[in-house]
Amino acid sequence: MEILPVSSSSSTTVVIDTLLTNEPIIDRVHCPLVFVISFLKPYHEDGEDPERGVSKRAPTTVVTSYNREVDEILSDRTIRRRGVTSYKEFLIKWCDLQDSEASWEAKDLLWQFSDEIKRYREDDTTRTSRA
Repeated sequence: MEILPVSSSSSTTVVIDTLLTNEPIIDRVHCPLVFVISFLKPYHEDGEDPERGVSKRAPTTVVTSYNREVDEILSDRTIRRRGVTSYKEFLIKWCDLQDSEASWEAKDLLWQFSDEIKRYREDDTTRTSRA
């Protein structure tokens, strides 16, 4: 890709002459691509809340959504099988259910409970057994 600076009386512009294929853009687009550098805004990191731009929505490929609340994450395990990518599961005790009704849930399906998982990992160093 070749970048050619072009001076203008009002602002600085950049003309991109070719793509990675070294094929001139003018042959395909019939005009060069022009970016006016003075229109670009500088990047400013959010100092107050760095996670402000992080989406709380489900990823587009996830279709599972829980209508229950997590009471406690009791344990975690990694499932490893030959020929399959390993994945992590968490033993979840749900609110308003007995301990015997706790269930193993895959980490990828627990996108709603990322705060609880983070808290579980932080407490992992100080956790003792429940017995």
